[in-house]
Formats: sequence, C-alpha cells, structure tokens
Amino acid sequence: MNETAYKARYHLAFGIRRSARYHSKRQAFFEAFDQASTFVLIILGSGVMAPIRAENIFWIGLAVASVSAMKLVIGFGRRASVHSQLVKDFMRLEKELSQDDSEETFRRVKGMKDDLDASEPPVLRVLDVICHNEINRALDITDPDEYAEITPFQRLASPFFSWRPHTLKKGSP
Repeated sequence: MNETAYKARYHLAFGIRRSARYHSKRQAFFEAFDQASTFVLIILGSGVMAPIRAENIFWIGLAVASVSAMKLVIGFGRRASVHSQLVKDFMRLEKELSQDDSEETFRRVKGMKDDLDASEPPVLRVLDVICHNEINRALDITDPDEYAEITPFQRLASPFFSWRPHTLKKGSP
C-alpha cells in the first residue's frame, strides 16, 4: 500500500472512530435525560397522591405536564436509540475496514460512511472536536497542531449546543 493510500485509510478510520465516539456520547446524554425525566415524573406523580396543600397541587401538576411534554416532544429515548444504532453502524464499518486492506473495501466503506454522515442528525461541532481530541490522545498523538483548544464553557455546553464553534483553534490539547 502506498503512502497516499495509507493516509487515506488512516483518515477514514480516524473519522469512523470519531463518529462512533461522538454518537456514544450523544446516546449517553439522551439516556441520562430519559432516566432523569422518568425519575422526576415518578416522584412528582407520587406527590400528587400525597396530602399536599391545595395551592401546591397546581404547581406539581404543571411540573408533571411540563416534564411529560418534554419527554414526548424531545423524545429522549428515541434520540438515544438513534445514536445507539449509529454507534453500531460506525463500529461495523471500522471492523470491516480493519479486516481487508483492498482498495475495493476502502471505497465501499468510504461510501457507507458518507451515507451514514448524510443521514445522521445535525452534529454539535464542539462535541465533535472534543471527540477528535480524545481520539488523538487515545492514539498517543503528541503534536499540538493536531488538537483544538476548547474553552471550559464550550466543554460544559457541548452536550447541549455548540458554543462559538468558529473560535476553535489548533493548539495545545
């Protein structure tokens, strides 16, 4: 395998690993919200049955309705399931790519990755870059030019939204 083909295969494998890690993080995020909202509904639902002052019943009912609406509209469990399937799909691609060095396998896997990329939900750019940095660390890459600097607030907000993704700069990990 020549150097150009090796680099192309390396970048494809890296992208597949990053995508699998990204979707694993999204899956965990939505599962946590699904479990937390279910817990809140059970506690609040139990509170409705307990002897409570009349003025508090309205607020508990409102909270139950709000959390139920969030679960229904946002669909935490459904979103977790979508990301779980994407993790499996990307892991299958990585396995297939690692089992055969042929150009045909490379092209087929690249095409399947492109299809998966096109079908996935919108990507949170900052979280994607965090995954990129994590893969670099896992591969023991020490070149600071291969990492993007991420602010503490960007890291904190990354599961929810991408805060100022245009400010991501190459530099230290």
